[in-house]
Amino acid sequence: LRSPCSDSLAWVSRLSSLKYLDMSWTNLSTAVDWIYGVSSLPSQDVLHLRGSDLRNTIANLDHSNLTVLKVLDIEENSFYTTISPTWFWHITTLTYLDISASGFQGPISYEMGNMTSLEQVYIGVNNITCMIPPNWKNLSNLKILDLHYSNIIGDIADLMERLPKCSMDKLYLLDFSYNKISGNLPNWFEPLNSLNCLNLYGNHITGFLPLWIGGLNNLTTLNLGSNRLVGEIYEEHLEGLANLQVLQMSDNSLSLVVSSNWIPSFKLNVISLRSCQLGPAFPAWIRWQRSISVLDISNATIDDNVPDWLWSVVSTARFLDMSKNLLSGSLPTNLEMFAAGIIDLSSNRFTGLQYIDLACNMISGQIPDSIVNLSGMARPYGYSYFLAGLEGFGFGYGDMNIYNAMVFFRETISVLTKGQQLEFSDKIKYMVNIDLSCNNLTGEIPQRISAPAALKSLNFSWNHLSGRIPNNIGGLKALESLDLSHNDLSGEIPSSISALTSLASFNLSYNNLSGRIPTGNQLQTLAQDDPASMYVGNIGLCGPPLPKGCPRNGTSNSLAERQDNGMLNSIYLSMIFGFIFGLWMLFCIMLLHNGLRYSYFFFIDYLYHKVLKMFGARFLLLQGPAIISLLLLLHITSYLQAKKPNGKCVTSERDALLSFKGSLSDPGGKLLSWEGDDCCQWKGVYCSKRTNHVVKLDLHTDYHCSFDYALRGEMNSSLVGLQHLSYLDLSCNNFSSTPKFIGSLKNLEYLNLSYSVVPGRVPPQLGNLSKLVYLDLSWGCRDSNSLAWVSRLSSLMYLDMSGANLSAAVDWIHAVSTLPSLEVLYLAYTDLRNTIPNLGHSNLTALKELGIRRNSFHTAISSNWFWHMTTLTYLDISSCGFQGPISYEMGNMTSLEQVYIGGNNLTGLIPPNWKSLCNLKILDLHSSNIIGEIGDLMKRIFTSMDRRA
Repeated sequence: LRSPCSDSLAWVSRLSSLKYLDMSWTNLSTAVDWIYGVSSLPSQDVLHLRGSDLRNTIANLDHSNLTVLKVLDIEENSFYTTISPTWFWHITTLTYLDISASGFQGPISYEMGNMTSLEQVYIGVNNITCMIPPNWKNLSNLKILDLHYSNIIGDIADLMERLPKCSMDKLYLLDFSYNKISGNLPNWFEPLNSLNCLNLYGNHITGFLPLWIGGLNNLTTLNLGSNRLVGEIYEEHLEGLANLQVLQMSDNSLSLVVSSNWIPSFKLNVISLRSCQLGPAFPAWIRWQRSISVLDISNATIDDNVPDWLWSVVSTARFLDMSKNLLSGSLPTNLEMFAAGIIDLSSNRFTGLQYIDLACNMISGQIPDSIVNLSGMARPYGYSYFLAGLEGFGFGYGDMNIYNAMVFFRETISVLTKGQQLEFSDKIKYMVNIDLSCNNLTGEIPQRISAPAALKSLNFSWNHLSGRIPNNIGGLKALESLDLSHNDLSGEIPSSISALTSLASFNLSYNNLSGRIPTGNQLQTLAQDDPASMYVGNIGLCGPPLPKGCPRNGTSNSLAERQDNGMLNSIYLSMIFGFIFGLWMLFCIMLLHNGLRYSYFFFIDYLYHKVLKMFGARFLLLQGPAIISLLLLLHITSYLQAKKPNGKCVTSERDALLSFKGSLSDPGGKLLSWEGDDCCQWKGVYCSKRTNHVVKLDLHTDYHCSFDYALRGEMNSSLVGLQHLSYLDLSCNNFSSTPKFIGSLKNLEYLNLSYSVVPGRVPPQLGNLSKLVYLDLSWGCRDSNSLAWVSRLSSLMYLDMSGANLSAAVDWIHAVSTLPSLEVLYLAYTDLRNTIPNLGHSNLTALKELGIRRNSFHTAISSNWFWHMTTLTYLDISSCGFQGPISYEMGNMTSLEQVYIGGNNLTGLIPPNWKSLCNLKILDLHSSNIIGEIGDLMKRIFTSMDRRA
């Protein structure tokens, strides 16, 4: 049964023949009689009430008819009480018990030792705080025991001693990860012949790895990472694990000592040996692992050449990290086959890089000084023996961001240089290029920019770079193309520019440059048709080829020009004084009228978040600095309003914040200001001007999401005390617990957990946030088996879950289609696998942006629900395994401005009715197997574009 809510379950008691009841994800927060309702059913075998926001429980049932109940599932509820005594410990017929993530606290009841029928027990993500009871030895039928994230404390040997001896040959899964278990693994242990998964990750286990590990013949997952194990791992530890698929030993002090010709008996999918000692020789045994999806051998003391066979072995990997070693050699000549979403080869000795193209991405921050240290760009004449071996191949384009580092090869190399898009093939070995244009870079151009002496093309245009152009830029003697346009560069143009005698294309337009334009033989030959275009948009520049003359140059500054300039200066000055006067009048009114001030700042704060949620960062970038400056001003006023309340913050909320702080480590120091009585003055905390309640909490990590500065540890549920919170940003942090409690913050409108390491599944309790407008879980939460909870977010306008594993969420389309206010939906890289031709009923009447790239649909492209979304302006379905001809219905989607369908297996030309797409600006159909005549293709595209022209 799936319904929005139920205030009472008394009606259930009348269903005397009921055997199976499932009301998971139904809101039962006010159904205080739920236990009495279900306990009167004498025939009931199965009860599922997962994620129902249940809040009350009782110690004992005076009378119960639950004499045959076998399955009890009350996972992900909100009890927040002691785990013992509780009524279900008396139900000895249970074979399946799931009470995980329900806010239980304290020691587990001894009475559980009497539940001898139990086969599967899930108690993880609760606050147990002690060791399991010793009488668990009686659980002779136990097969699965999951106690992860339970704050269990004790010795690992004692823990294993308390496991039931008579069911050792039945145990299938043991998960004690993310607890506080310490001590040495025992040297001897009962045989676990059926054990499939052993997970002890994230504890404090010490000592050596015992040899009995190698006797777990049916083991497929061995996870002992992030402990304090020491010593060596020999072939004897691993040789008997013929069924092993996941080997996770990272972040221990272990050394792998095996012979160079060892061929393991297992075939691993996941190899994670980060910070283990594998070197100095490259581990040859990896050669025989042909199904790798994750390979992490970073910081593994490897000092060796990368073997030739490696690149083919890791070609199917989705994650590849070999950073922080001393690996040497060249990158492979063909990277097109790589499937990885994350590749990290940093801090090694790889050679051969002489071409960088990261143009038109969303890269932010400063240009690192290390960019000038690329040896491949410093060779005389720019010749590369590595690239010479690539004759006939070239670089296409790749999306480069924190979770996506892929380069695709094509027949030729396409380079934006000399003011035009040029193709290189057999001359690629001479091409040395840096293109970082069309990003969001800030800061200054590195002073040592002249170090890559062989550089031929440098493009930093369309960023936000500031400061001066380095004086030594004239040292780039081989430079043929230089584009620094559309930035915020200031100061004079260095005279050394005139030394660039090879320059064929030059553009410094639209900056804040000033002074006299340098002259030189080469500069005088550039842009003959319109030489002033190289400098337009720099008000302070003077001299040829601009009409504006420089001071003390009477030939250019006539009397009329000086009079006109004086008139303009007067107008500008009057405008400035008028703006200042009007602004101060507004501030004075706000200062003297409390009610008006409160209303104004509340409106400004609401407007700022509303615009940001509705249009997103892409809109702000496209509309330019004017919109961004306006929103920045609005944000500053909102900030001032929130940070200066009339009184101190609410005591209970201050205590909640301090508890939250106490559960975390803070290497970046963002919580250093969290001291004293007034939490409204703390960094990242914003209070209401009227009530002093905390309404906004912004603890995102700056420094480009660097985990070196991120908050770490358990996300304390004390934040539930901030019931007036409407804005919560915890992005770019590293948490060790799943924040299910956030679902209790009923007034939340903005929630951002993007790029935060949040283990476990996406908490379905988020569906309780009925006021939520903006939700960003991208590249943070791990997976979700269902998106049914999304359908309860009736106010949601922005949803991004990119990077989550949604392969089992078969209900995703029906869930999101119920959201009447949704405007932006991003589900890229989520391993979605199902789609449908039509939506029988859909509330998606306002959807503008749909991004579902890099998924696994592998079906016909023509019959898909999204072709009926005529409100879309942005559609990205690239690299999704779509096949066949594109639907004619796309011709009705006349609002489309950006379309990305590349990387699919299309057939035939695009439909002729694409002529109707009059608003189209970007069309990407690369690598789509399109067949047809180019003239016909252009007719089907450019008719609509001609109308705009």
